[in-house]
Amino acid sequence: MATEESQRTKGEKPGLRLCRRWTGLALAGLLILSMAIRVLYGWEYAHRPEYRHPTFDALYHEYWAKALASGDWTPPARQPDPEIRTHPYFRPPGYPFALAAAYAATGIAESAPMVAQMALGVLSILLAFLIGRRWGDDSLGLLWAAGMVAAWSFPYFEGELLEPALLVFLGLGLVGSLAYWTEKRFAVPGCLAGLIFGAYALVRPNALLLGPLILAWGLWVARRARCLRLFWKGAGTMALASALLVLPVTLRNHRTSGEWVFISANGGVNLYCGNNPLADGYSPGAPEISAWDCFDYPQLLRALPSRPGMGYAEASREFGRRARTYAWAHPGHSLRLLGQKTLLFWGPREVGNNKDDDWERRDSAILRRLPVTFAWAQAGFWLGVCMWIWRRRRGTEERPGPGGPHRMEVAALLGLLAMGLFASYLPFIVAGRYRVPILPFLLFFGADAVQRLWIWFRMRQWRRLAAWSLVGAGLALAAHWNLAGYVPDQTGFLYGRGRAYDLDGQPEKAAEFFRRAAALDSRFAPMLTGMARTLAARGKEEEALLRLRHALAGNPGYLDAYLATVDILEQTGRTPEARAVLDVALTQFPRSTALRQALSRLEPAQ
Repeated sequence: MATEESQRTKGEKPGLRLCRRWTGLALAGLLILSMAIRVLYGWEYAHRPEYRHPTFDALYHEYWAKALASGDWTPPARQPDPEIRTHPYFRPPGYPFALAAAYAATGIAESAPMVAQMALGVLSILLAFLIGRRWGDDSLGLLWAAGMVAAWSFPYFEGELLEPALLVFLGLGLVGSLAYWTEKRFAVPGCLAGLIFGAYALVRPNALLLGPLILAWGLWVARRARCLRLFWKGAGTMALASALLVLPVTLRNHRTSGEWVFISANGGVNLYCGNNPLADGYSPGAPEISAWDCFDYPQLLRALPSRPGMGYAEASREFGRRARTYAWAHPGHSLRLLGQKTLLFWGPREVGNNKDDDWERRDSAILRRLPVTFAWAQAGFWLGVCMWIWRRRRGTEERPGPGGPHRMEVAALLGLLAMGLFASYLPFIVAGRYRVPILPFLLFFGADAVQRLWIWFRMRQWRRLAAWSLVGAGLALAAHWNLAGYVPDQTGFLYGRGRAYDLDGQPEKAAEFFRRAAALDSRFAPMLTGMARTLAARGKEEEALLRLRHALAGNPGYLDAYLATVDILEQTGRTPEARAVLDVALTQFPRSTALRQALSRLEPAQ
């Protein structure tokens, strides 16, 4: 009792001591549970048609990685050649090269990416525990790892051909290497931290914004430790190590095309998508380029009405100039866009990008049972930050466990990286997948807050426990408040599922999803028909015909879809097919003048 009273008088107990045996058992249990979740979700996802038919960025990554592993650069069906070998990298090369390594190691097995990324996911949980234990204590490491096990975003994106799983692992590796570097008072060179930072930049170049933030944090730590001279030597080593990874990519871009592109050339067009008269904060479209994907980019530049034939570097500068000009000329709209993107990024809804992630989660028997969402992680983050500020102002922070005084420095680094990554996306567009890499950093603060609440419960500090529990409840309510007003696109989810079934050779199941989408949104068939006409104008006739087939499967009575189909078939010289479509359409619209005119055009060819 006397010991407990003295601890209360001092302020608070620094941590929860657990014996090594129970810590090991708890960690083993968490890792086994995380593997079980991934095996179950992997089995569930592998039986869906989307697993075999990726789209947009995922399809681009798959094509690029398989081409690197096999040497076969034949484009996917219905897609133009993206001309990766003859241009600077349009998208960052880090993730496709990692994916290619997984394919090459397994003989291009279809399951290789998901298995490799799920293995990285389990390693990320272990890494979070090790960081939390070293610079906190065993209980903090276990709570942090438990939060990551319970978060649905990690296994979900580990199943996708997208970069979040790799960024989560690299982000935690960067934190661990930086913390170790500073713990040794900068006597250890920062080579490892530099290599990880360079690899991170090759996957997401906007993360280069973190460089000055890491430098500022390191200076702060060095001043506290009174070892500025060692810090500058280590910082120089870290910068050199990062450059050793990035420089070969820059030289390759120049050697291939004669253009100086640092890592990738998509920065300008992405900035334009986020700052133009049509921008809404999350849609990847803009005047002159409309709907597009990475496969379209070479053809898009050649056919650009205002300045056709630009190179990648020139196009990036031109699109960037347009974005800055618009933002400067329309400050009110630009500020509203920044506010909207902030609310979307920190909002409770998952902003879809390649797929509608929110509806994918609801449709999964595994993912919807995992309780930790971004909103809960965010509430824990702000609660943990408030507790840190409160404890610092009261002067009650002690030496917490084996990490000694470095716990506060590691916490500051995690918060700085989270805010820096958020800021790096703000000028562009936001999406749910862009915030997954900061999720482990948020969960650290949540774990710290839960640990602190449990300590107060053990110490029977009821007033403090009740007050902070109320603060946490208020923050949870605020985190779940959808201020941006974003509504997940169920129609897009239904269409994507139907499209995958259609490509998988299951037209009856596909038609069921298309009909559900059309019943939900009256714009379903007109939207697909408009997209088909745009695709046909860009020379993607097969993709256009696929969209029109989907439109008619969902709404068989939509006349314009029949007319668009006939036009495209006629333009590509497929007259018999066009006539067959007309015969079907005329049974539904026997008095249609437009159909009769189309028929008269085809008659001479009979």
